[in-house]
Amino acid sequence: MASKMVSTIALAAGLAAAANTDPVVPLSAQIGALDFGVTCNVPVFGNYTFEGYFTATAPIQGASGQQIYYTDLVAAITIPSSLTGLGKFVSVSHAKASVKVQLDLENATPATYDVFPEPLVLDNITFTPGEPVTVRVPTTGTLPPLGPVTLGQAGKTHLIHLGEVDIDLTLLNNDGSTFLFPLPIKCPPSEIRYDIGIVNILDPSLKTPAAPTTNGTYKFAKISNNEETGSFRFPYSCDFSNGKMDDVDLTISGTVPTYLHPGDKWSVKDAFAYLRLSPATVADLTSGFTGVTMATTIVKQYNITVENGSPSSINALTTPIRTTSKVQQGQELDIALPADNTFSFGPFTAGASGQELFLTSAGTSGSFAFMDQSGRNVGGVDFQCKPKYTSRLIGIPVTNATPPPISK
Repeated sequence: MASKMVSTIALAAGLAAAANTDPVVPLSAQIGALDFGVTCNVPVFGNYTFEGYFTATAPIQGASGQQIYYTDLVAAITIPSSLTGLGKFVSVSHAKASVKVQLDLENATPATYDVFPEPLVLDNITFTPGEPVTVRVPTTGTLPPLGPVTLGQAGKTHLIHLGEVDIDLTLLNNDGSTFLFPLPIKCPPSEIRYDIGIVNILDPSLKTPAAPTTNGTYKFAKISNNEETGSFRFPYSCDFSNGKMDDVDLTISGTVPTYLHPGDKWSVKDAFAYLRLSPATVADLTSGFTGVTMATTIVKQYNITVENGSPSSINALTTPIRTTSKVQQGQELDIALPADNTFSFGPFTAGASGQELFLTSAGTSGSFAFMDQSGRNVGGVDFQCKPKYTSRLIGIPVTNATPPPISK
């Protein structure tokens, strides 16, 4: 969700795969996963900070006044061993829960969205006393699409935050009877307003997909607490040195912190990109050359601009990325950048507290070198590209607050 919803929500095609493959991201959409602490008051036992995990798919951009949906949602919360350990003494090894979750929405209506119109009931939560247990919502598959959400003012971003979470937890004796009484667990909004996702809002005439979906649960690369990872797919408009102008299709993936303190230095890690050229674009670029069967893509610059941080812009590529691919006329050309492994870029320095730090995709440049079946170079073209629409990809809250540690 520029996308903090992160938006995003992908990574068996993972961000750190040995051989990079295309993340399953719909066009003009983002998929993402966020790992963060959720602090709750547990009656009798006091405050606990549970490890929370959230994934979703959302548009990267939409038009002012457009209705959008969040899809492919999965949430999870881990109950620490210090709570489940009570079962050792009272013969408790399972529970049931009723869950209510709110999302707080900026620059959109409604301002507060109830994820479950009626509380979600989770039966038969089993655990081993003294060991942490992760409760997945839903237990299988994904939640129904959330929406509609109507986007607000053009030129600003729509931000999605976790709001209040209420859990009525009932511990059950081994015979199925209630242990003591239900525990009404209250989890107010965090002092740090983590960005679950961000959506760029465009002029009303520019319509983009309202409910993009991966049609399933994407397997993300493992992330640590207070990290978020995502993939963002959007169109780039390119000028080629042979006089052609075409749109290409770019996906960029990476992992960032969920929050920053003013002055923090940090980098985007586990980054890689995936470029698609349509059959028509392949034909346009190779039409002046004979016997093209291979192409080496050389990307020299991928520029990122920074708001509320420094430097104000950066070339994410300290050295050019090269990938050689087979070319078949009439077929899409898919190019992993790099072909394997990942790269990091930065460092960045966080700016003022109380504001978002945004990373925005800017221009890129490079060249294609074409070879025939014998490997002989038969020519090539240079390219200069820029996003077709404003593409803030990442938003990170900058704050003086520090989240409490995850309860053990």
